[in-house]
Parts: sequence; structure tokens; C-alpha cells
Amino acid sequence: MKHRHHIIPKHMGGSDDLSNIVKLTIKEHALAHKKLYEKYGKKEDYLAWKGLSGNISKEEILKQLASEMGKRNAHHMHTKAAIEKMRKSKMGTKLTKEHKDKISKSLMGRVPSFAHRQKTAMKLAMNFIVETPQGQKIEITNLREWATKNRLDQGNLTKVAQGKLKQHKGYKVSYKYY
Repeated sequence: MKHRHHIIPKHMGGSDDLSNIVKLTIKEHALAHKKLYEKYGKKEDYLAWKGLSGNISKEEILKQLASEMGKRNAHHMHTKAAIEKMRKSKMGTKLTKEHKDKISKSLMGRVPSFAHRQKTAMKLAMNFIVETPQGQKIEITNLREWATKNRLDQGNLTKVAQGKLKQHKGYKVSYKYY
């Protein structure tokens, strides 16, 4: 696997131009940052070198960068325990309509990553039982994916499951309840 390394690092004013980027292995990338650290003594190169060589974790890198920027409570920044503690402290609190509107406005135009969309789809995925026109029963989890694969309309199959349609192209669909 090759990494993209900035010949002149971004923290030293380097750009993302292809002329400033070279592809290196992880080991070469770590050594490049070690040489930069030894020559210029920049903290960013030290952290990149140690992180790429596996000597410190990403969490430790973030903690050190945060403390360099003067962030308070950097000792627990981005840890799973801290995130869980914050989540639990907000459980049961009701948001005002104004607060919900502000959250909604801040998320406008945001495009979730492919991985996030997949994760959301899997959480929302329901189990269905599909009866084919031949009478065969199939249990599926992702109706949209299954419909696409079988050249069927997912919206109509959902309407069949909801009882709004009797069937779609001979297929009958029902929700599987546990």
C-alpha cells in the first residue's frame, strides 16, 4: 500500500499540487517524516513519524495536537470513554424547536460518506419475507438491494409489505416480525 507524502509538508506551507506529492510505502513515509523532524524539529513531523511507525496511537496524536493548540481537557479528547460519558449526560434531555432547527440548518448540504450511508442503511434495514410468483419464500434483509438485483421497484415492494398493494409483478412481500 502506498501513502501520499507531501515533499514540502502542509504545516510548512506545502500545497496539494501533484508536483509536491510522492507515493511512498508506510515505512518510507515514516522515515521521510523522521528525516524532516531531525532536520527542522517540527512537532507535526515527529507525530507523523511515530504514528506511521506504530509507536503511538492516533488517539495520542490527536491528544498531543490538541494540547499544542491550547485545548482544555485534551487528556480525554476523542476517547471512546469520553464520548460515551458525554452521550449519557445528554440522555433524556429534550431539545427545543429552536435548537432542533439550528441542528437541521447546520447539517444542510452535508453529504454523508459512503461508509456512513451503508452503516445507516444496515441499521434501518428490516427483514422481509418475499414470496416469488412461483410460490418460493425468501427471507431478505435489504429490500432496496434485493429489488435492484432482481430488477423490481423497491417502492412498490414496500407498498406490498405495507398492504397498500396486493402484489408487484407477482411478488408478495411481508415484514418479518420477531
